[in-house]
Amino acid sequence: MNSSPRIHTFQVNRFPLEDHHLLLILEKMPNLLKLDITEAGWMWNSAPNGKNRTVTVRFLQDLTRARVLPHLKDIRLVVHNDWAGNDRVFEEMLESRSRWASLLRSAYLKVVDEAGVNLDLTRLRRLQEEGLAVRVARGFNFDADEVVEVLGYRKDI
Repeated sequence: MNSSPRIHTFQVNRFPLEDHHLLLILEKMPNLLKLDITEAGWMWNSAPNGKNRTVTVRFLQDLTRARVLPHLKDIRLVVHNDWAGNDRVFEEMLESRSRWASLLRSAYLKVVDEAGVNLDLTRLRRLQEEGLAVRVARGFNFDADEVVEVLGYRKDI
């Protein structure tokens, strides 16, 4: 008998949670299909990389490996910055996830940073062409729904 919880959706909304603590929690949810994380606010957030404490480079690198959330279909991340200086960790995570037997279907990333978004849009468009629904937006604060679309969902016919 499988004792793993049958949780299919997990959402963390501005809760001050360190990356390694979240990973420990997620490892207990192998059946998770949807992950939705919004970073905590600035007051709590004085991370060494400048901004993100939950969705860090280490967190994305762990998601790149199959052992964490092997059935993940949808991921939504709202973060302070785009891991500048850590070349393409977000893109690598999406590429690895979209090639497994349980394919990732959609990914949404909202970056709330004055500096803008510095991602490899060519790689992300290639993932779109391969069938992954990818959307990247730049927000001006965590509370507002107003965003500038950097890369929109699209499906080529």
